[in-house]
Amino acid sequence: MTVQGAPTELTLAGLKHRAMPLWLEPFYILFTRKYMAAFGAFVIVGMLLMAVLADVIAPYDPIAQDIPSKLRPPSGEHLLGTDHFGRDLFSRILYGARTSLYVGFGVVVLGTTLATLLGTVSAYVGGKFDMTYQRFVDAVQSIPSLVLLMTIVSVIGPGLLNIILALGLRQSIGESRIVRSAVLGIKQSQYMDAAKALGASHIRVIVFYIMPNIMAPIIIIASLALGQAILAEATLSFLGFGVPPPTATWGGMLSDEARRYMIQAPWMAIAPGVSLSLAVFGINMFGDGLRDVLDPRMRGSR
Repeated sequence: MTVQGAPTELTLAGLKHRAMPLWLEPFYILFTRKYMAAFGAFVIVGMLLMAVLADVIAPYDPIAQDIPSKLRPPSGEHLLGTDHFGRDLFSRILYGARTSLYVGFGVVVLGTTLATLLGTVSAYVGGKFDMTYQRFVDAVQSIPSLVLLMTIVSVIGPGLLNIILALGLRQSIGESRIVRSAVLGIKQSQYMDAAKALGASHIRVIVFYIMPNIMAPIIIIASLALGQAILAEATLSFLGFGVPPPTATWGGMLSDEARRYMIQAPWMAIAPGVSLSLAVFGINMFGDGLRDVLDPRMRGSR
């Protein structure tokens, strides 16, 4: 028998749960129940540390050639070995992480911003503008992504900023359709009609009524697009359309040089290949877990 008014275990648990700020709850679920997403977050943090501290961690200059030390296997002096120019692969992996994150975050910021703007305006305006823009999206998506990217880079030229621009534009066109779908669902809500009846301007409706309600899909899109951007940059670098040498990039390290010395020096392909695979896998796992936490339709899987 319990004393009337005494807090029960269930009540205490509920108070403990409510004591957590609402914005912290998705992160709590992410790191306590989504173990693969937590692993992905660990990979992202590791890449950030590699990129930021590359100048401190790297034992050698990533572009300095040392011909007498070429094609040396992994050892205490060179942790991941050297390439055919004698450059330290561990140092190049660190600086390649910096290049990959430059491209990844640049593409995510540019692509997500344009996708949000285009998708929101297309859904909100509707009519002929929406129909014309959607046909343009259909036409662009009918072209293979790799062919379109190679064409854009061939026209504007290689380089870090040009790669970010090409990938960001391609990403924004496809993702704008996802944003448009989210806005169309919100556009029919009763609070939207109430806001318009009260005299709210179009800008106010978009900023204060639409944008806060589509942030979850936007965050999910951005997290998943990061891995895709890194992989796309590596693909372009592998084909010779990416960041020009001697800048260290994982895709460039996997290109003709690594294939030429695959038998003689397999570590030249293993080091960037494992780094690229681990980075993309971790980012995708983090994005997948973030989708499960933020998407209301996936909350039942908790």
